[in-house]
Amino acid sequence: IVVDDGSCDGTAGRVAVDETLAPGYTSLPDGASGPGYLAEWEPNMEYRVLGRTGLEVSLLSIGGLFVSKIAGDDVERARRAVHRALELGVNYVDTAPSYLNSEEVLGKVLAGVPQPYVISTKLGGRPLPFDARNLDQLKYSFEESLRLLGRDYVDLLMIHEPDRPD
Repeated sequence: IVVDDGSCDGTAGRVAVDETLAPGYTSLPDGASGPGYLAEWEPNMEYRVLGRTGLEVSLLSIGGLFVSKIAGDDVERARRAVHRALELGVNYVDTAPSYLNSEEVLGKVLAGVPQPYVISTKLGGRPLPFDARNLDQLKYSFEESLRLLGRDYVDLLMIHEPDRPD
């Protein structure tokens, strides 16, 4: 099975079928069979409740590092990738201050997205040097994340820089 999800050329999702369809794809129309047949497909994302948070998240998530300047600093390309993931049922976006400019990029590409999604970020990474025991630095790190993400809140806030022994 060869998947063309349309992310490169903007076409509808299609799957070239060898003999059978993989799980998550629609069945072949009556009378359709054989190698090379193109069948329409539908995403079939699975979701789980994340621990005791009550948040229902997709099994796949979007990792913020790979929409940052590490991937070439192309915001439009990041927008296409993130929006395509959301179209396919991904609803969990993870980022962190230490993932280069990913919070800023995600803030831009997620602005105005109508469907609900879960976003997480982490404390730490700024200001430099960062002291995880300094309440003012923790507050600054979080407030800067909110500003860059263009949000009033995040769904999940994690500690990326735990206390280190002296």
